[in-house]
Amino acid sequence: HRLIDAGANLIIGAHPHVVQEVESYNDKLIFYSLGNFIFDQYFSVETQQGLAVGIDLTADGLMTATLYPLESVKSQPALMTEPDRSAFLSAIASRSSADLAEALRQGEISF
Repeated sequence: HRLIDAGANLIIGAHPHVVQEVESYNDKLIFYSLGNFIFDQYFSVETQQGLAVGIDLTADGLMTATLYPLESVKSQPALMTEPDRSAFLSAIASRSSADLAEALRQGEISF
């Protein structure tokens, strides 16, 4: 929160090896962790999942975050397909800011 209070428009975190919640704070987004792109802990489903985020900026300062759920298949990243994609996004939505839930389920957040 201090980074946003100091002027950051977006925070994308990493390290815990699993995808964590997304928060809306002062009309800015915080992605606490995108999880892994690839990782060699094959015994854990959560560490084999990750999230890529594409950010589109408009001239008037609006941003759109497009979510790309990933899974590691034999140490190769691949986009998740249905129904896993929807279940994954719904799980993130259930842990995140309530005001973002529907946008997270849809895989696109405008802010």
